[in-house]
Amino acid sequence: MASQFLSLRDEILLRLWYYLLPDLSAHVAIAQTCRRLRRVYADDNLWRTACFSAGYGRPLVRRAALRQSSAGTAHSIYGTSRDKPSWKSIAHMLVAHPSTCEIRSCTQANVCFAEHYQFLVAAGRSMPFPSDTDAADFIVLHPLYFYLHFTQTSSQATPTATRGIVGYLPTPSPSPSPSPPQTPPPPPAHVPDPLSILLTHLPTYPESRSAQYGPLCTHPNASCAFATFPPVERLAYGNVGTTVLTVENPEGCTILDVNRALAELIGQDDAHFGVALAHYQELAMASGVSLAELADEISRERGFLGDHEYPYIHALLAQA
Repeated sequence: MASQFLSLRDEILLRLWYYLLPDLSAHVAIAQTCRRLRRVYADDNLWRTACFSAGYGRPLVRRAALRQSSAGTAHSIYGTSRDKPSWKSIAHMLVAHPSTCEIRSCTQANVCFAEHYQFLVAAGRSMPFPSDTDAADFIVLHPLYFYLHFTQTSSQATPTATRGIVGYLPTPSPSPSPSPPQTPPPPPAHVPDPLSILLTHLPTYPESRSAQYGPLCTHPNASCAFATFPPVERLAYGNVGTTVLTVENPEGCTILDVNRALAELIGQDDAHFGVALAHYQELAMASGVSLAELADEISRERGFLGDHEYPYIHALLAQA
């Protein structure tokens, strides 16, 4: 029976591959069964389509730390496609991570959009829309976008991706593990919160890494989830008719892409440095190490893309 199955033409095996969409676990398991199927799955475009059908993209990789632009503002240096992990490795990470993660909004990041992606696949679409304006009539922001970056109390926000980014007020970061909604909810009453954004870039206690987004980039399922449904290559945020932030990823804007763009937007100042330094001091005290030892330890933990830079890490070393 096995020999008969493996004697099937690639075209037939690819039809079977199509019917397995969007079950990434099934694709990973089948691709490891024998050399023939491993060869069929050697095409990274198959893995890209499988990830897309499950609602996951590939975040941009930062080639180096933040640097100063000619205008004096910090911005990221993003790498080329050679710096990125393959779609196959992304799929393997997405399948493996839930076994070590306790955050349901990460392990089940796209449960609220599962049926929506099935419709996209059935319609033959496996690429993001060019921009949010191309999908303006039906675009929905991912619940994780609100959960990670915004406060829990304010006037009701509008449901479009271009709603204003105003009213930055530090408030406590939300709890680490909300239950994923079964259907996409309307945008909650939130205002952007720079402290919550900052905390998604800071480390957490070693025993809490599996239960907190500290930092977000250590959780590939939440990070790789598309920031919108349907996915778009370009996402613009506006305030009173003026675009204040644009996020671009030709493979589809992910939660991590937006998270990093928001962190650059809020910038780094003395107030944020005070919060970060107090956080580092608390971690060092709890771990029984010096600030220099803590900085050395966390600087080696760079997330699943290997490119994370902890905020104020150089200033932390200067304080040590």
